[in-house]
Amino acid sequence: MSDDLLDFFDDEPDAGQSTCGEMPVWLILVVDDEPDVHASTKLALQGLTVCGRPLQLLHAHSAGEARQYLSGPDPIAVILLDVVMESEQTGLDMVREIREHFGRKDTRIVLRTGQPGYAPELEVIQRYDINDYKNKNELNRTRLFTTITTAVRTFQQIQALDKSRQGLEMVLQASRQLINRQGYRTFAEGVITQLAALLNAPEEGVVCCHRADEYGDSFPRIVAAAGALADFVGKSLDNVEPAQIRRLVERAMRRQCTVVEENHAAFFFRSPIGQEMVVYLEHAEHREDEILQALLKVFSTSIVTCFDNVAHLERLREIAYQDALLQVPNRQAFLAHLDEQLLAARSGRVLLADIDQFAAINDMLGTERGDQLLKVVTRRLRHKLPERCYLARVAGDTFGLFDPGGMLSPEDIAALFAEPFDLNGQKFALSITTGWVGLDGQANAAEVLAQANMAMKHAKLQARGAALCYQPDFADALQRRVELAQALREAVESRSLMLAYQPKVDLQTGRCVGLEALARWQLNGQFISPAEFIPITEATGLIGALGDWVLEQALVDISGLNSSRQSPLQVAVNVSMAQLEDEAFVDKVHATLAKAVVPATWLELEVTESMAAMDAGRLQALLTRIAELGISVAVDDFGTGFSSLGQLERMHLTTLKIDKCFVDKLALEPPDGRMCSVILQMAGELNLKVVAEGIEYENQASWLRQAGCQVGQGFFFARPMLLDELAQWLEKQA
Repeated sequence: MSDDLLDFFDDEPDAGQSTCGEMPVWLILVVDDEPDVHASTKLALQGLTVCGRPLQLLHAHSAGEARQYLSGPDPIAVILLDVVMESEQTGLDMVREIREHFGRKDTRIVLRTGQPGYAPELEVIQRYDINDYKNKNELNRTRLFTTITTAVRTFQQIQALDKSRQGLEMVLQASRQLINRQGYRTFAEGVITQLAALLNAPEEGVVCCHRADEYGDSFPRIVAAAGALADFVGKSLDNVEPAQIRRLVERAMRRQCTVVEENHAAFFFRSPIGQEMVVYLEHAEHREDEILQALLKVFSTSIVTCFDNVAHLERLREIAYQDALLQVPNRQAFLAHLDEQLLAARSGRVLLADIDQFAAINDMLGTERGDQLLKVVTRRLRHKLPERCYLARVAGDTFGLFDPGGMLSPEDIAALFAEPFDLNGQKFALSITTGWVGLDGQANAAEVLAQANMAMKHAKLQARGAALCYQPDFADALQRRVELAQALREAVESRSLMLAYQPKVDLQTGRCVGLEALARWQLNGQFISPAEFIPITEATGLIGALGDWVLEQALVDISGLNSSRQSPLQVAVNVSMAQLEDEAFVDKVHATLAKAVVPATWLELEVTESMAAMDAGRLQALLTRIAELGISVAVDDFGTGFSSLGQLERMHLTTLKIDKCFVDKLALEPPDGRMCSVILQMAGELNLKVVAEGIEYENQASWLRQAGCQVGQGFFFARPMLLDELAQWLEKQA
């Protein structure tokens, strides 16, 4: 950013100064109950100036009158305060009020007394924030002026430091906010807001950058605007009115420096990588202020750094979400756009249009000319499709379209292909095959796209150039999934699922020491595999409600089981990421324990290693709250996903569960126990219990027992059982 930015400010009264006409003055409050003191002070200071400013006296003859001045907005630089007025402590009490009640921390206080015996000088100055302490009879004109000058200079320095601190806080806050801005427009809007705040100007202006069009040509464009100029966003600089804005912005770009006319300014910024931006602000006050100039330098450095970051992020976004060849959104962007529509419960129509026989055409033309033909097709689609339509390239020669109005038909798209396409004078007659589906409450964008793709493939089976709407019988598997999702929702809402319990066994004694609660679902007399219905609960958002029910029912069941046992069992309940991310999760668990009248030590929560994806600080705070309730926490399927060992050490965990895939290797000949050994050793170092799951054979149990594993779980001991069968099993074991 050019230093010229900093050269356009005029004098303005500093904080702590008032004005007398056009002349800034220092306000001096004289508080004394003797009229002669007021008169002599006025006479002594008459006509004198401090730091280039005259003095203006305010007179208060009592503490009450002083309070009236202090409660007002006037910035008072110095107070000449009589110690003894209505009482011996009036002046000293006023000091406390000035600092604490009125909050005037920067105002300087000079205590004056005609009876010095009432308040020892050292005690008063040490106890209160007092600038000076004087006897009235020693304050002649020279001494009084010296005292006032010293106090005013101290006040001025405090004000400058405070102003600098506030300014730096504003710059740092602005910088933090700008760093979090993504995209040119949101970043530019933030620059207008923060720069206007720093200059004490209204948020009314535009930000202009060179932006490329679809053909790669670069020209000045308004990327953000505020106030009365907000309608210019997205327009070329040539279309901006009034002409003064264009003139200032063009001059700033041409000269590459800040340009000012009257109270309008165009601030020029250039980043280290060559990104250029001009911020035009209306009604920017002219001020010559050294602190402000320094703050602007700091802020300008932050702006250009953030500007480069935005440019890098935009480039990464283009790589991730824009098709490099055709300069339209790619498949990922299309999916993200559809997800946004689904989340907002918007309706519309999704179409997939595939160019017929394009692979053969591409082979004939060669890749380079084939790419050029695709560009010609894309250009026609962009220019002819309604503006409301979202166009993307979802595959090599397949375009995805979303019409929020739901009125765009396959016939409308086919009509765009009626005229041949011209590639350097050569005409190509192309046709498309289209599949489409209405956006109507599908689970996610991938499902929508799969439906449209299914319709397109069925259309291709019928005839090239055909168009079909998705029908449920296109995929029995998809239909079954939809039916299961609906039935599962009803089952969760009506709480008609069941819980099975698999015992955890002490590998040394063979006694049951705990249970794991597992959801079971029966539909039309047949059990549905958890591997099939659990993913549906995750995809449909039912996992949270299912988890809440499992926890509640498991605590009710364990309460009944433990009522007749001398050694109570602990029940483990699986917790999903969706539940962990719920801000009210710990409170729900606490309330459920209280409702079931179950000790927290009877409950263990099983989480997966995917919890490592959560914010580390938030996760640690969550597990700390759970531990404070007395609840155990186990990491399920340990070793199969990503775990930070550093995080593991800091978390309030009690148990690691060795995944079945590692236990299975113990059944080999010879057994492969390397991973089990590593986990057992790690758990020992961290003082954690270990449960091995999926034990099916005696040799697995024997290896684990000899290796020091405390607890096992699996078909070798017992399969998952419903509550009544479990009670009988426990009774036999006893």
